[in-house]
Amino acid sequence: MRVLVVVLMLAQAAAGNAADRAISGVKLLLTRSSSGSEKLTFVSKDVNFLFPALGGADDPSAGGASITIVSPLEAPVTLAVPGGIGNPGWRVTDRTLDNYSYRNGSAPLGPSVVRVLSLREGRGIKLVAREVGLALAAAQGSVGIRITTGGSRRCALFDQTSVVVDQPARFVGRGSAATMADCSDAALGFVGDPCGNGVIDSPEECDGTTFPPGAPPSSLGLQCNAPGSPNECQICAVTSCKWFFSTFPCCDPAATCVAANQFQGECLLPTTTSTSTTSSTSTTLFPGCGNGAVGPGEECDGSGDACGFGPGGYAGCFPPGYPNECTCCGNVECYEGGAGGLFHCCEGLTCAYYPPFTGGVSFGLGQCVSGCAPLGTSCNSLPCCAGTCAPLPQAPTFPFYFCQ
Repeated sequence: MRVLVVVLMLAQAAAGNAADRAISGVKLLLTRSSSGSEKLTFVSKDVNFLFPALGGADDPSAGGASITIVSPLEAPVTLAVPGGIGNPGWRVTDRTLDNYSYRNGSAPLGPSVVRVLSLREGRGIKLVAREVGLALAAAQGSVGIRITTGGSRRCALFDQTSVVVDQPARFVGRGSAATMADCSDAALGFVGDPCGNGVIDSPEECDGTTFPPGAPPSSLGLQCNAPGSPNECQICAVTSCKWFFSTFPCCDPAATCVAANQFQGECLLPTTTSTSTTSSTSTTLFPGCGNGAVGPGEECDGSGDACGFGPGGYAGCFPPGYPNECTCCGNVECYEGGAGGLFHCCEGLTCAYYPPFTGGVSFGLGQCVSGCAPLGTSCNSLPCCAGTCAPLPQAPTFPFYFCQ
């Protein structure tokens, strides 16, 4: 009896291993064109690829099939092929050597992005799809492919020994050997979470020190959330959390993005303290604001002297309780962004911008005004002091509205 049990266990183990079959590959091609079209081609002439028995549990014409693309840099992507006889759909040929053939001439539209999938007994596999799945934003190093029908998986790995072209938007492999122990993601080269590999893989916004082209200036204090964090590989801000029309969450979850104006905001850590005049509580941005000493994070405290006097007479300090408390403000001119620094308008005043490139004044410089925009200044968010809010006739990029 004991011998029989051992024999049964060995037979079950052999059957379990048979569900995965590493196969050799003739060619694997993945391309993304600048026009947006994609193509995936795979060919194998390995006759031992686990051909599904007609009408059996692995019959793809009944249960469908799936193709999984695996890379060390990106999460595995699976393309589905539904079951069903027809066009589009499967055709089954019952001969001495059987054949399953899937066709979808409208791919990537229709029931599947797969255009052709042929499983030919004693001959091999051919696959053509109009979507590659992977972003191919950088050289992949290797690419594995797994074709699953029912409980059977066939896989091929194109690694350093068989890679012909490996560059952004294009991967070509030829003549891969069947060397994998199984068809798992790990055996096909997937190393886990792609965050941290230094490549911006979809849907990442950044990765380590790698940021996309055209990202805002590093002077804003932008960082990339580290692998394992709740927002891993997403851009966050240490200091400036709003830059014109872009906003970024604060890196520190305890910080709050406090808007300085319609174009800028700062990440600030609030500290709740009790006021001495009432029984209620109020939130102050800097615990020492109001003590007359310039403490950590403060630009000034009480006196405007610490702010100095620059062009336009910048001299002011926001009092405790204001959104920009204990930071310097301007009482005549304001400057929002750029290398010149950040000057907010003092209490009761609003920064109204000059028209861009008008009178030799660069975009971003404006006047601190009270409640309305003077003639010649932007009226996007303010009523005009006089005249009518209308678009600039010859705006350089997009419509700018000014009091005219």
